[in-house]
Amino acid sequence: RESPLVRIAEEATKILGFTPELSNRGSSNMNVGINRNIPSISVGGQRGGNRDLPDEYANIEPVFTGMKLNFLIGYILAK
Repeated sequence: RESPLVRIAEEATKILGFTPELSNRGSSNMNVGINRNIPSISVGGQRGGNRDLPDEYANIEPVFTGMKLNFLIGYILAK
């Protein structure tokens, strides 16, 4: 939680008008990076519902928010 990546992600989340929520729950592809000692985080999001069914749907707005957040984090890290 004190790593530069986590702190920058927290601040970027605030810049976009959201309240950061830190936790140790969940699992994702970031575990591969963590296993290789590469700083990794998940910025959350929503996938939609009814996965693998004919009426599957995606929640698009959270995807765009995640893209903005990832861009902002990358921009700050590149400075």
